[in-house]
Amino acid sequence: MKATWWAGFCGVNCLWAGAVMGPSVANQFAARSWIPIDATVVEITNHPKSATLSYEYFRDGLPIQNDTFAFLTEGTLNDKQYINENFEVGQNITVFMNPSNPKQSVVQRRPLRLEYLWKQLVAIFATSLITMFYLEKLVGLVTGRDKTTETQGEA
Repeated sequence: MKATWWAGFCGVNCLWAGAVMGPSVANQFAARSWIPIDATVVEITNHPKSATLSYEYFRDGLPIQNDTFAFLTEGTLNDKQYINENFEVGQNITVFMNPSNPKQSVVQRRPLRLEYLWKQLVAIFATSLITMFYLEKLVGLVTGRDKTTETQGEA
């Protein structure tokens, strides 16, 4: 029972990690082939722990606004500081636009590094461990003991 449960535990963690981080990682790889295009910073909005950089560019004569700064980040506080130190409203910048979907763009194309993913991986693993111990206490899922029957037998 334990080996089956651990295999399931590992499988669920892999699926969860893929669901949480998969889109960002996929977009990060896809953005490598996106085309550079001129844009203008239209707004910088500071939040307590992050900042949003809004920019506008033109495609086929039509204005498009977006606020995707990066798909992978080591933390919003680091990006907030970087945005506030390096960008200002009205500044001309280069963004990378998806030629297949011109509404999709990003300011920074970052390399895939563990420092961008480790916090999410730790959070997923910690949450899974907490759930595992809760389920063990509740129903004896890991050890195979039926806690509900044991509790009823003690009464």
